[in-house]
Amino acid sequence: MEQELIVQLLEDQRAHFTYSQKNILLQTIPQICLKNSISLKEFLKELSLAQILESELDSVQKGKKIFKWVLKMRYPLSNGTMETFPPFDLKNKEDHLTSQNVLQLDSRKKLINRYFYGKGIFDLKEYVISLIRSCPLDCAYCFLREVYDDPRFKVLPDIEKIKAELRLIRDQENGVVYLNAGENADSLIFDLEFGLIEKLWNTIQDFPNVFVEFRSKTNKIENLFKIKDHQKRMIMAFSLNPEEDRAIFESNTATILERILAMKQLAENGFALGLRFEPILYTKNYKEKYKKLFADLFSQISPSQVHSISLGCLRLTKGLAKILGDSHPSVMVEEWILAEDQKVRYFRGIRVELYQNLLELLKEYFGDEKKIVLSTEPVLVWKESGVTLKTMPEIC
Repeated sequence: MEQELIVQLLEDQRAHFTYSQKNILLQTIPQICLKNSISLKEFLKELSLAQILESELDSVQKGKKIFKWVLKMRYPLSNGTMETFPPFDLKNKEDHLTSQNVLQLDSRKKLINRYFYGKGIFDLKEYVISLIRSCPLDCAYCFLREVYDDPRFKVLPDIEKIKAELRLIRDQENGVVYLNAGENADSLIFDLEFGLIEKLWNTIQDFPNVFVEFRSKTNKIENLFKIKDHQKRMIMAFSLNPEEDRAIFESNTATILERILAMKQLAENGFALGLRFEPILYTKNYKEKYKKLFADLFSQISPSQVHSISLGCLRLTKGLAKILGDSHPSVMVEEWILAEDQKVRYFRGIRVELYQNLLELLKEYFGDEKKIVLSTEPVLVWKESGVTLKTMPEIC
């Protein structure tokens, strides 16, 4: 219905559009209207589209003119060009910007793999451990929607295989080894059914200097209280965002209050906590929403119980960007751009603004910048946001 209205309005402008030109305008105009809170009629009348596009140029040149106009309107900050990640002098951290060089050979056959962040992204030195291969939470912006055909299908881990792979890693790596067991599925989603965390921890704790992070959007923590000797090398992390955003995009998850109360219980029992403020959405009132989130959170837990904090803006595969544009068009009205790592992201200036403002709000409650990292960002964004480069093993 909306597209039919646009077509009629374009025809009313008495300007001729080719098929491809019309398709470009059909995709772009609704996004511009949504972002500027104006109706289609107001948009076309205000911009005098016919006057802008009226030209004696041939069809090829007119097409170029329309395309430039679309870029200027839809992408005023970046002009629609890909974001590249220029090299930056890391001094003693040259080996940390190496995620694009990590060998991914036979990764499908392994249960523990170095996390491949993408070309040009600062490497946090994490290993991803496949605890389980399914996740029924089905969050609207989760990359797992493209990975799992059926989120109910469960593949339980081979603990003995994990143990063998970990033995090899421990022999090859010097210093701390940091495992992330919450990347390919929510760590707690099936724990009440299978007791996976206790089984995995009983395997990991025998290896010296190996830390493991479990991550969740639930409050299914009952089994955790059975685990002993977890205080030093086990981090229970929770993904956190404003409740208003959670209710829209993560409707199958525990509420933010439920997660906070779960963290409070864990902290009272000596667990180290990870706070994962991901994904961050750029909305008009994001400052107010995060100010409330931080206040609610730190009214229940002490900063002394926090092992680490990560901040990460929403990033999408190209396929997910299209899906989210159809299901939640208001999310895609800000300036998005394809980056060198082949992820669709907010324009760099928007991301830096978000990080700077949220870090300023966070300072009121949490002052240890040495425990804060940015998630999947190039070095330049770390620098512009005022966050010191550091890896997860360094935090440990």
